[in-house]
Amino acid sequence: MCGALVGIGIVLPSLSSCSTLASIQTNITSGTVAVPKEKFTPESKVVLIKNAAAEFDIAVIEISPETYKAFYMECSHESTGLVATKSGFFCNAHGSSFTLEGKVKTPPATKDLKALPVLVESNEVIVTI
Repeated sequence: MCGALVGIGIVLPSLSSCSTLASIQTNITSGTVAVPKEKFTPESKVVLIKNAAAEFDIAVIEISPETYKAFYMECSHESTGLVATKSGFFCNAHGSSFTLEGKVKTPPATKDLKALPVLVESNEVIVTI
C-alpha cells in the first residue's frame, strides 16, 4: 500500500498538467512536417506530431514566438515512449522526466532527448524528420 501511495505521489504532479495537446497526424518516413503556428496557444506550448511511419511521436515546443524546438519522444534511458504534458515529458517505464527544453529532470535517464532540426517560417514551424 505504501509503495502504491509513493508511486501515486510521483505521478500525480505530471498528470496534473495532462490535458489534450494539439496534434498533427502524418505518415512520412523522411522529409519535413509543417506545424501551423496557430496550433500553439498560451495554454499549451506543445504540439504532438503523430507519425504512423515512426515508432515514437515528435513533440514541438514553442519556447518563444520565434523560437521552437522539436524532440523525438523516446526516453534516452531505455528506448520507451514518453508521455507529453504541458510542463514536460514523463517515462512511465522507470520514472525519468524531461523539461520542455528536452533536458533530463529526473533520472534514471542521463542523456537529454534527441532534438530534431526546426526551421521557423512566417506562419509555420517546419520539422525535419
